[in-house]
Amino acid sequence: MLASGGDGVPVTRVQDADTQTHGDPSHLPGGGHALFTIYRPEDSRLAVADLVAGTWNELSLRGTAPLYSPSGHLLFRQGNELWAAPFDLDELELTSEPVFVLDGIAYGPRLANDGTLAYVAMRADGDARLVWVDRNGQPTAIRGERRDYSHIDLSTDGKYALLNVRNIAGPSSVYVSDLARGTRSLVTLRGGMPIWAPDGARATFIAQAAVVAKTVDGSADEQRLLSFGAVPT
Repeated sequence: MLASGGDGVPVTRVQDADTQTHGDPSHLPGGGHALFTIYRPEDSRLAVADLVAGTWNELSLRGTAPLYSPSGHLLFRQGNELWAAPFDLDELELTSEPVFVLDGIAYGPRLANDGTLAYVAMRADGDARLVWVDRNGQPTAIRGERRDYSHIDLSTDGKYALLNVRNIAGPSSVYVSDLARGTRSLVTLRGGMPIWAPDGARATFIAQAAVVAKTVDGSADEQRLLSFGAVPT
């Protein structure tokens, strides 16, 4: 699909009963080809698609979430592990066996144009502290109690954050946190994946198999936006 609009054109199609879906697309340099994952219940594999011809080839690698690194490597995940394999851009094939890079990835990774890798690390226990992290990776703790935070969205002025807090039993709740004071106030007892509305007064989140919006100060009732549980972004 063009950035200016228009109809989408299929590049790949699921061709066998064992394949669940194709996902995780990422462009290779030049934009004519893309890496993607062939998701299967027991044997997900990496593949390369020709975006012009609409053809694709499966690579001899098990894994998900492929990315191309400026170092000349194909990065991919196996479970929570990150692996790298030398990759020939001209032949679109691997040139050597993959090597282990690191463990403990919960979400990601993502790769910047200069090769910087970013990911969310797995957490060892069920509670966490909110912190600011500078560009050198140095954390500064934010006031407030430790809880099992599972999602965060920062307000545009940087003063507040919407938080998902997992409950011991039952669904997670949504809170708004005052980051300077270290205090929290409840937005809803049942909700997930909250994001700020542009006006900074409302939160949008998943609740009871729907997408709803609600003022963070509780001054108005919830407004149902969608009748199914999509993830708001």
